[in-house]
Amino acid sequence: MLKLKEVRESRGYTQDEIADFLGVSRPTYTRYEQGTRECSFETLSKLADFFSVSTDYLLGRNEITKESSDPEIAKLLRENGIEKIELVKDLSIDELKMLIEIGKTIRNKKPEN
Repeated sequence: MLKLKEVRESRGYTQDEIADFLGVSRPTYTRYEQGTRECSFETLSKLADFFSVSTDYLLGRNEITKESSDPEIAKLLRENGIEKIELVKDLSIDELKMLIEIGKTIRNKKPEN
């Protein structure tokens, strides 16, 4: 797959980690990245969901990801459960941190009686 290695490396995962997630051997996963072996649609979908990108993106048909291409921002989004919200994709890391703090404050605020 055209983008598989790129997206894996940008997220900081090893081939072994992704192979374990998929339940395949590392050599099999390596062949997916090299394009010498095709994976099933189910595996392609799992990969797209795992990396928060579209299947079209992994196949090189679409350059738009569902997640920021900046690894630091992508990690922060994943850690806070907001990796798929399109509204935050163009925010800077500082703006994103501010937004997360605002969200935490709102979530923790108790209603007054």
